[in-house]
Amino acid sequence: MMERERWKPPENPFVKINFDAAYKNDDNRSCSGIVIKDSDGRVLGSRIVLNENVPLVFAADALACVKDL
Repeated sequence: MMERERWKPPENPFVKINFDAAYKNDDNRSCSGIVIKDSDGRVLGSRIVLNENVPLVFAADALACVKDL
């Protein structure tokens, strides 16, 4: 069984930004989310975005990176 990688906090005074996207091929929609945490693991911000008319899973990932920030 593979061990799951755990989240590691950034060094102070930096923040860590994590994002991900889910893609639904049937109707070309995606949902993306972002979380920003500080070195103590406190959430400084988060956001979820629903996207319409997304033609490819690659586009869903790109939107998550660009649009969420």
